[in-house]
Amino acid sequence: MRLLSILTALIFLSVVYIWISSTGPELAKDDLPSSVAGAVDPSEEVASTPLETESQGSPVAKEALPKAAAPEAQDPLQAKSRVLVQNEQWEEAREAAQACVKKNPQSQSCHEDLVATVFTLGTPEEQEQAVQNCLAATPSSVVCKNDLAVVRMDQGDFAAAVQLYEQLLRENNGRLPSQLLDWQYANALEGAGKLAEAKVLFDRACEAKYTGACERAEELEQELNEI
Repeated sequence: MRLLSILTALIFLSVVYIWISSTGPELAKDDLPSSVAGAVDPSEEVASTPLETESQGSPVAKEALPKAAAPEAQDPLQAKSRVLVQNEQWEEAREAAQACVKKNPQSQSCHEDLVATVFTLGTPEEQEQAVQNCLAATPSSVVCKNDLAVVRMDQGDFAAAVQLYEQLLRENNGRLPSQLLDWQYANALEGAGKLAEAKVLFDRACEAKYTGACERAEELEQELNEI
């Protein structure tokens, strides 16, 4: 199950990378969310090539960043942190994000940037702590709530991940791509043993041409028929 959650996180984040890369000029990437970045053409299949990282747990992508203020309205540390994260300069990004959080302890952008670096460089314990700090400072962050669900799946606590995704579905308001949430939520449900519910979401992700979803839906259908 740990391997499944890691692969799920990798797929989720690589899709976001492609999403962001296909939208707007370079500066616009800094305005896009941690698992979000614009609109995907439903007629195109979403690619899912995993990103290579050295994370000791389920990695969270640099692309999973919140919508931010225009660059000229940002604190310089926020802008610096965001650019470094987007450029995958992880060590420098972590230092900048830590300084950003210290200066702006309630900044959602700073905390989410720091989470992205910790998910790449830190231990599973450090990852959870960073996510909890983010949610303590900015409870409305759907990005960090998704990151916490990834942590819970990585820990094998799929029931907790299911609860988090149920909240995300109510609170998301379009910030995170629906087909990606369907995929994540389906994996949490499957891990929790709720195969029929997971099948519904894999089917929905399949209809949205999310790579891998159709295969998972077929596999679950076979499992359900054998029960």
